[in-house]
Parts: sequence; structure tokens; C-alpha cells
Amino acid sequence: MNASIEQNEGGGIESKCLKKSRTVYYRTTPKYLVIIVFLSVGLFNVGCSKTTFSYNQLDWLLPWYLNRFVNLDQHQERYLDSLLSPFLDWHRAEELPKYLETFKDFEGLIDDEVMYADLERLEDEIEHAWVRLERRSLDWLINLATILSDKQVEDFLQKLKKQQNKYEKKYLPRTDVEFVENARKELRGILKKYLGSITPEQGEFIDSQLADLKRSDRTWLDERTRWIDRVEQALERKLGWQDNLKELLLDRGKNLSEDYLMVYEWNTSVLRNIVVRNLNSRSKKQDGKLRKELTKWQRDIETLIAQSNDRS
Repeated sequence: MNASIEQNEGGGIESKCLKKSRTVYYRTTPKYLVIIVFLSVGLFNVGCSKTTFSYNQLDWLLPWYLNRFVNLDQHQERYLDSLLSPFLDWHRAEELPKYLETFKDFEGLIDDEVMYADLERLEDEIEHAWVRLERRSLDWLINLATILSDKQVEDFLQKLKKQQNKYEKKYLPRTDVEFVENARKELRGILKKYLGSITPEQGEFIDSQLADLKRSDRTWLDERTRWIDRVEQALERKLGWQDNLKELLLDRGKNLSEDYLMVYEWNTSVLRNIVVRNLNSRSKKQDGKLRKELTKWQRDIETLIAQSNDRS
């Protein structure tokens, strides 16, 4: 399951908001929402067969990812290593057992008919896990930002803006038909991975529901532009900038437009209905495929927990 920390570049619904009183992630493409439903969590950014290997390489994978945006010197890389060590220890000790329980909850859930409210509850669990991860990550990210040079900060902002320009050129020229087709391919790909081949009846229902999606790429890109502007202002690093940056990153949902929130709520409802229908209409073969994938995840997480216990 591919649950990326980065904003997803897929062809569907990209959003962030406060949903009711809850925090909703930065990205909500069809891929992302279905991944939430199927309980792929945060840093697991690989297929099940590679989960344990990649998780145990996070001490160098995270610096590698950051270097896509900021070129760190050797002193900064060593400082980052010292910041990551306690963060990863915390994640192994406290978060992995929570992830395991969430997977077990989901496996128990599919023993009966899945209700719309069941998915909302599971989303809550994943959202809470993300918030914990995000809050803990901000400590070392902001500490790292304090030792970046002005040139490094400027390069970082330019890369964000370049990425924004790339997204605009890639997504905005699409027709409405292309927008829905991109979402359909992405959603079907995720469902196929966890359920196997989709039946004609399931496919017809998916297509009929996706026709109701609201176009969201413009609203997402507009919000992202405003967010980059606010980050740029915070990274001027005036007195108290660390608290301002943390508040900006943690409370970004407070400044979202009504249009953006409306699109998010509508599209989330559409996708949730699709997932509920597909789970409840799954065949015995699809059920076996889903349970096999869930078992793989649980086994990999149990292995990681055992490795963590061996280290302590």
C-alpha cells in the first residue's frame, strides 16, 4: 500500500481541512482515502513484502527524502541523525503496537457487514496516528531548520514553487472527463491490490459514483499556493519564528476556504460509499485476498515490534 507523507500527485481529490472537529490530512486523493480505509499508515511507503526492510532503513531514507528539497552539509547530516534517533525509537516503541491493533480492528470489522460509520471510526484512528506522527516530527524538523543557511532556505522555497508550477501544468489542463478517468484508474488499482479483480457489477458501481466527483485540483492548488506563501513568511526566521512555523503546520486547516471544505466533504462521501459497497459485495475469493494482505501487514508489524524489543 502506498501511503506517502508527501502530497500525492495522483489524479483525483487533493485536500486538507478540519473535518468537523478533527484534523484531516493534507492530501485526499482516491488513492489516499482508500489507503486510509485499508489502514496503510504513515511511514509505511512500500509494499508488504518490503515493509520490514524499508522501515529499518528509515534512519537514512528520511535524510535522503529531505535532500530532495535541501542539500545538507556533513555537519547538518550528523545533527539530523542525532535528532532522528529518539524519534524513531519513540515510533517503534509506541506507534507500531497501535498500528497493529488498528489492523486487527479492521480485520474484525470485515467479519460482518461494513457500515459507513465503521469507516469513519477507522479514519479517526488513522488521523490520530498521523497527528501524533506529525507533531513528533515537527520537533526535529524545526530544530533542523534553525541551522539551515539563508541560501538553503531560499533553495527549499524555490523547489516548493517549482513543484507547484509542475503540478499546475500537469493537472489544470485536464478535462473533466480526464479528471474522473485518472481517479478511476487510481481507485481501481488500489482496490485490485487488496481485493483482486473487480467484478463487472462492482466496476459499474464505481464508475457511476465517480461521475459525481467534484473537480478539486484548482482548489487544492490555490490552497497550496497560499500555504507556501505562509511558510515563506515564517521562514524569514524573525523573533519567535519557530512557534509561528509550528502553529502554521499544525493548524493549517483553520485558513481553508469554504469552497475547499465543500469539495472535500462531497468527494470523501463519494469515495467512502464506493469502499463500503465493494467491501460488502466482495466475493469469497476477494475476501481471501483482502485477509491475506491484512495478515501480511500484521506479520510485518509484529516482526518490527520484535526487532525493537530485541534492541531494548
